[in-house]
Amino acid sequence: MEKFKNDNKIWSQRWFSIYLIFGLIAVIFSSISAILTFSDFTNKIILFFITFLSTVSAYILTFLNPSGREEKRRQCVKRSSALLEKVKTTKRLIGLKTEIDILDKLSSFSEQFASLIEDSLN
Repeated sequence: MEKFKNDNKIWSQRWFSIYLIFGLIAVIFSSISAILTFSDFTNKIILFFITFLSTVSAYILTFLNPSGREEKRRQCVKRSSALLEKVKTTKRLIGLKTEIDILDKLSSFSEQFASLIEDSLN
């Protein structure tokens, strides 16, 4: 479960970086293309290239939805951290419980972890 949490943390950071890079590319190149469109810039190939880069980066932001993916991974990190803390707390109290209580807790943790994995894949 610790590996799951760390993997989601890494992927959350990666998706945030992708979001930031393509967002900045979209903003910068769309601003440059707007300025060049209204200036006396005559090189249409460069203008087309800059506009194309802006459009492609905006398309990537829309298609991949990196901000949504980053948020989803960050929520998985939070939920797995909370679940790990519950497991550690229960582990300390395990000597005070009956076998049935322990099995119920393990079953509950297993279901919560399975739900967490399922949510991270969607």
